[in-house]
Amino acid sequence: MYLNGMGFRAIARVTEIDHTTIINWVEEAGESLSEEPQDSEIPEITEIDGEGRCNAEQLVQSPC
Repeated sequence: MYLNGMGFRAIARVTEIDHTTIINWVEEAGESLSEEPQDSEIPEITEIDGEGRCNAEQLVQSPC
């Protein structure tokens, strides 16, 4: 619900759970996530300023 853009108080109204509990659950879930994006989340091709293209690996090593 939160990831779909619903606010904490709106979630609380729908679920009939206190909004502070909802906030705590979302914070706990966020802390359990990895800081590194999964390989499937890194794009293969990246466009920069509409002028050129380079793959994500080249972009990490040096700007294109």
